[in-house]
Amino acid sequence: MVFDGQRVLDVHRLAIGGSRLHILTGANGAGKSTLLNVLAFLAPPTSGRVIFDGTPVPWGSPSLFRLRRNVTLMQQFPYLFAGSVFENVAYGLGVRGIGAAEQRQRVDAALAQTNLGGFARRNALQLSGGEIRRVAMARALALKPRVLLLDEPLANVDHETARLLESLIISLPRQGVCTIMTTHEPNHADRLGGRTIHLVAGGIGQADLVAERPVPAGIGVPVHQIAASAATF
Repeated sequence: MVFDGQRVLDVHRLAIGGSRLHILTGANGAGKSTLLNVLAFLAPPTSGRVIFDGTPVPWGSPSLFRLRRNVTLMQQFPYLFAGSVFENVAYGLGVRGIGAAEQRQRVDAALAQTNLGGFARRNALQLSGGEIRRVAMARALALKPRVLLLDEPLANVDHETARLLESLIISLPRQGVCTIMTTHEPNHADRLGGRTIHLVAGGIGQADLVAERPVPAGIGVPVHQIAASAATF
């Protein structure tokens, strides 16, 4: 990927797939967030291609909108709009045409998962930083994505929220979700387990593919794959 003539991401080949946790590590500016935007189908690579489920991503095609519904990205600084917590969590479901009854069921389940069971009617603009992060996670979970991308989900949150999010992240692969998260804190990868992909100055560091930590039991078999093949992003 090239911005203003400067190469910020240079990945020649990277395969990410299966119901497992992949942790992107690296210093600030290493290219982690840029890679997430590519994997979320929000930023096309400058050259090369991205493959999803064995098919090249159709950048610029109307079908890209449908493809994006397989993937949910939770930004490092989530945005909540004016309204209730319920309305924020249900927003994406309404956009997808999901009926009111199922919206209620999904939102209630997602709020319970994030320990926000009594927050449905709360004003989303009056929440603490940790509560905002949990609402954003609930909004992502309610969509039931096949691939969940988390940009620094554990950064700058209180201890209680961090422990809750860690527990959720560890559990996602057991629910069949391919989970990809970024962090610049090495101890996060040590605690969460899974596969570590280390980025250095936009490229894959040599630690990649050998830094494999124990993964929690119960992780399923691969069901899909995102791959960047012979690509310069």
